[in-house]
Amino acid sequence: MDSLFDVVAGLPVHPLVVHFAVVILPLAALLQIAVVLIRGLRARWATLALLGLAAGTVAAFASKESGEKLAERMGLPQTHATWGSILPFIAAVLTVVALVWWVLQRRLSSRRSVTQQPAGLPQQTAGALSAVLAVGVVGLTILVGHSGAVSAWAGRIDDSATTPATTASATPAPAASAAPAASSSSSPAASTTPTANSTTDALTMAAVQKHNTASSCWSAINGNVYDLTAWVSAHPGGASPIKSLCGTDGTAAFTAQHGHGGRAVNQLATFNLGKLAA
Repeated sequence: MDSLFDVVAGLPVHPLVVHFAVVILPLAALLQIAVVLIRGLRARWATLALLGLAAGTVAAFASKESGEKLAERMGLPQTHATWGSILPFIAAVLTVVALVWWVLQRRLSSRRSVTQQPAGLPQQTAGALSAVLAVGVVGLTILVGHSGAVSAWAGRIDDSATTPATTASATPAPAASAAPAASSSSSPAASTTPTANSTTDALTMAAVQKHNTASSCWSAINGNVYDLTAWVSAHPGGASPIKSLCGTDGTAAFTAQHGHGGRAVNQLATFNLGKLAA
């Protein structure tokens, strides 16, 4: 069952199914609100709204499971995972309440063919509750979709214009420092290529703050110092999230995005320079 939500034809399942949830579910929820509020729409659209909610709920659960499998490969986007874990259960509750309202509405419609019986309290309550839940589902779907889009695309579009300039300005720096290194001693070269052995005594927050550019990017995360320079251009989520960590204590930002485990944490460990000195 795990492989069902992992990869299909070499592609991750999550982006293939998540679009069903973020499109079908809010549309069905809005239709449910409409049929509750507008009696004339019920005969034609109430059943469609219920079927849409059921399909959207199934898609939401599939998105949740496939998202967890994708997180094992790519790291966990914390905000997106939190909202994505809540949405399927709220959608399921909405579907059940909408089904109760639909059954009550059908019974009332059959009785109205004989008498002009008004809607009873159970039907009114179920209808109102389904409308409130539908509003919540629409809002949650927006949060899930937005946080997922940020995790996938942040830094990949708006950075395209500034990356060449950054690269160009960063290129002369090694050339300028290379001449003194060749003519005098090897110590400048050693200082521009930090390693765990050469920087152990200097891994203070003040030292981290000096490495605050894409061409020399250090960050303190969870009590350790990491040289993320090589990861700026290789980060799957784009360069901007890594650049924002340069020269700072990036613990909060990294934890919010990736949590405390998974592939991202393992990848981070490969850039470890050593413990952050007091």
